[in-house]
Amino acid sequence: MVMTMVKKLPARRTMSISEFRAKCLALMDEVAETGVPIDVTRHGKIVGEFRPLTAEEARLFAEGKMEEWKPPKAGRRKLGTKKATR
Repeated sequence: MVMTMVKKLPARRTMSISEFRAKCLALMDEVAETGVPIDVTRHGKIVGEFRPLTAEEARLFAEGKMEEWKPPKAGRRKLGTKKATR
């Protein structure tokens, strides 16, 4: 018998831009601790994503080379799409 352990990550969170603005400082700590990204919406459409930096992004930022950074293509939701229903 073989058993495997799978760590299930919490689902992404979605919140309005006004709620994000009101809670921004607390959300920074939460996202850094949990690693769970937050989709920010305006009128129900995603306008941004708040997430922790990857190791590569942190390195480029520390070296002052963020202009070399290219956003990852896999796993990203298209901005401006309606938020998922639960």
